[in-house]
Amino acid sequence: MALVRNTILKALLLLALALILTALTSQTARADKYSDKDPQGQHALEMIASDLNIQDTAALADAVIESNFTKDGRDYYQLSFNHAVVKQVRILVSGPQGFWQNNKQYPVLFISAGFFSGMASVALAENPGDLILVGFDYPTTVDKIKKDPTLLIKSIRVVPGQIALTLEWLSSQAWADSNKISVMGVSLGSLFMPISLRLADLRAFTPASTILAYGGAHIIPVLEKNFLPSELSPSARRLTLSLIANLTSLHDPKIHLSSLKGPFLTIYGEQDEVFPRESSMMQYNLLQGPKEIFWIPGTHIDTGRMDVIKATMDKVQEFLSR
Repeated sequence: MALVRNTILKALLLLALALILTALTSQTARADKYSDKDPQGQHALEMIASDLNIQDTAALADAVIESNFTKDGRDYYQLSFNHAVVKQVRILVSGPQGFWQNNKQYPVLFISAGFFSGMASVALAENPGDLILVGFDYPTTVDKIKKDPTLLIKSIRVVPGQIALTLEWLSSQAWADSNKISVMGVSLGSLFMPISLRLADLRAFTPASTILAYGGAHIIPVLEKNFLPSELSPSARRLTLSLIANLTSLHDPKIHLSSLKGPFLTIYGEQDEVFPRESSMMQYNLLQGPKEIFWIPGTHIDTGRMDVIKATMDKVQEFLSR
């Protein structure tokens, strides 16, 4: 009886997921292959901007400081914003001690690193010096998504708008040099970054430079490998992937990368098992304007691979210093 009950519950969960996905995609992708029909992503951009009301919505209001502390000569601020359209936005800002009050402007690096927390993102840089680091907190976690796959769809919808509005907010801060705000998308963050930057451009924000690390141009294989529950049957997996593909076709990096403004630094792992070389090279080749490519020995970046993290951030800081 327990087995039958569990099977029924999984079937009901899948049905609920299908209904939610169908509802969310009914006004967006509708199974169109935008990479063929909209190669520059203009129509997709317009649809996402309309869905999030990105051009008319209010900017992020004054931040709520949830906590702050000082460690190793740097100040840390955990901030949150409540927004009517993109919901709660959370970031962690790390800068030289006293940066918030000393009336000095600093270069800024905004980091979106997979489903890392903001703290885990800023911790990637070991010796940032005067660089202010801003780590983006995703609205959910991998563990929560595996228990409730609908959270992934909700995140895909709002995250690009959250990033765009955060970048606009950063450019208005007294401690930020608005001409030296760079962005970095790591792993899954590199998939969100192209559409996020196009939305930010609608808010009159253009980064000083863009860094894409350990990413590629194919979104579906990454979502399938990392976020779909392993217990889904083959038929349920196919249905779920089809529905996710329907929605994410609007966010597909392949149709947004060529519209971004450089300069660019791309960093890839020579034996990356998450993003194959073909996908990474497609990402690099689609970027237009000044660009660099840098290969690091080893597999995909991970919090346990300190050698990979150090090699990556050494290259990032050398690039930004130029």
